Amino acid sequence: MELQSEINTLKASLKDAHAKISTLAQKNKDLKNQITKLQIDILNNHKVTISIKEQNSHVIMKQDHILEQLNNLFVQLEATKEDNQSDVNDMSDNASQSTYEYSDDTHVRRTVYNEGEIIFNEENINIPKLPSLTSNNQMSPTYFSLLQRTAQSFGFGNN
Repeated sequence: MELQSEINTLKASLKDAHAKISTLAQKNKDLKNQITKLQIDILNNHKVTISIKEQNSHVIMKQDHILEQLNNLFVQLEATKEDNQSDVNDMSDNASQSTYEYSDDTHVRRTVYNEGEIIFNEENINIPKLPSLTSNNQMSPTYFSLLQRTAQSFGFGNN
């Protein structure tokens, strides 16, 4: 009988061990599923990060192109480097679709285009001179460049 009792005890221990093994196997399977899900999430996040970086790169390239165009405009207007310190971030989308014709220092005609069609035309806009700014170059005017005065009169670049 003692042998039968030991056999029964060993059988019970073996059943407990199998139950624990099954439980651990299920936990292991669940953990592997969680790891797989996390790896997929990390991969998707990495793809999103790459996409965002690509979009940011395109935006920076467009900003650089716009700044280059603005710098070319300042050069064409013979602006000094000090004149070229305008706040480009305050300009509206319409500014890139506008043309200006200057008849003298204080009169301008502004034409705004949308997809090639004129949507706004304003003539003989009086642009007031701005207060003097200190300048080390006596040859340069003591007021903002014509482009900056025009932009400010339309509300662009005001601080």
